[in-house]
Amino acid sequence: FLALGFVAGAVGAPPMAAVALFALSYLFGGLFAARKGMQSLLTLSLDVDFLMVAAAIGAASIGHWEEGAILLFLFSLGTALEHYALDRTRNSIRALMDLSPRQATVVRSVEGMRREAVVPVEDLLVGDLILVRPGEKIAADGQIVSGQSDVDQAAIIGESIPVDKAVGDGVFAGTLNGAGALEVRVIKRAQDTTLAKIVQMVEEARSEKSPTQRFIETFEERYAWGVVIATLLLIIVPTLLGEDFPTSFYRAMTLLVVASPCALVISTPASVLSAIANGARSGILFK
Repeated sequence: FLALGFVAGAVGAPPMAAVALFALSYLFGGLFAARKGMQSLLTLSLDVDFLMVAAAIGAASIGHWEEGAILLFLFSLGTALEHYALDRTRNSIRALMDLSPRQATVVRSVEGMRREAVVPVEDLLVGDLILVRPGEKIAADGQIVSGQSDVDQAAIIGESIPVDKAVGDGVFAGTLNGAGALEVRVIKRAQDTTLAKIVQMVEEARSEKSPTQRFIETFEERYAWGVVIATLLLIIVPTLLGEDFPTSFYRAMTLLVVASPCALVISTPASVLSAIANGARSGILFK
């Protein structure tokens, strides 16, 4: 709707048509910000959501609907990028969890005879002996007690070339066995494996925020109050000194629009996504 509003103005459509399109852009770009801004206002606090909506309304009040629509577009774009980054993290967690097999073949001695039983990986105990056939994923961190094979450990340590493993070598849960059969002695429970720790670290990282983002969130309320107070002073003081109200109001709304922190809000998620994309192009995978 923002783009259509500019197109309408460029082709000479009636001004109200462009205003209507920009108003729809306000609706779809500012609905969530307005909701969050009102919630913060009810708790007698201000944040950038309130400031962005106020700036957009201020731009509309002086006839510059397109300015407010651009502000809300950039603000909602920053939010969308942040959610996109979170979704990528969730997908990486799912991919990590899918690396680990759900079941394992346990080898036990029953009445002096070798027996094989398929059990959930959660039921594996330290000291259990598991059989890993060719082409299967290793179900637990352990140590090889019998057999020899090449193991693809790329998912855990990033090494793209399979590593030869023999008796006495350690193996990780979630790695892929090659051409040989292995018998592995379990040394860690399912919840304590290296893969499980990686999943846990990714989940913790998802809930954490960068130092820059934490600073912005701490700074935003003070900044919002400062802009609101400055805007009100720009309306009241010049009017008391004899300047006509429309001129004072126009100047104050201009300050409110210019001071809206859309670039500040969009900076952190955009920077993080750019770094991840650039790393991927350079062969670096962030988990």
